[in-house]
Amino acid sequence: ACVVADSKDVPELKMLGVKDSKKLSPEKRNMLADEITQRYEVAILLVTPKAIDEAREKMTMNDLMVKTFSSVIRRGRVDVAYVDAADVNAVRFGKRLETLTGIRIESMHKADEMIPLVSAASIVAKVTRDREIEKLRQEYGEVGSGYPSDRRTIEFLENYVHEKGVLPACARHSWKTCQRIVERVKIQQKEGTK
Repeated sequence: ACVVADSKDVPELKMLGVKDSKKLSPEKRNMLADEITQRYEVAILLVTPKAIDEAREKMTMNDLMVKTFSSVIRRGRVDVAYVDAADVNAVRFGKRLETLTGIRIESMHKADEMIPLVSAASIVAKVTRDREIEKLRQEYGEVGSGYPSDRRTIEFLENYVHEKGVLPACARHSWKTCQRIVERVKIQQKEGTK
């Protein structure tokens, strides 16, 4: 997500209470996301699991992050973009984005904790993701959070693969966690256990 604002808007963002999305309750994030999208220009890019899987056949995850960040930054039509680096080397990440966008990039780690504009974008991105996960719940039942550390997500995937023999369309097939689950279920089925 990209939130477009002028430097004069930063005090207003602070007054709204924006901060790193991970430090806000889901209710507060939802309220702030709605407020942010009403007050500011917002650009959002959704990347489907299938699109990630297809891209991963041709590029690294870092390359994909550069490509998607560049796309959403260009949609925001800004002169300078502040980004939370999605690479261990924040400077390298910023330079790669500058090359693709032609826009001055300020790239740093933990930018969502330090820069209200990046906090606002992280809130919008997190709420958008949460809403997409809710759509999956409507279709599949309990899917957990979709993160590899979430036991409910792992159980959902294991049960689905055990029952259907394949991963669900909502899963990133290139995700190592998914690949391990498919292999584990195959072994269990071969041995006649679950």
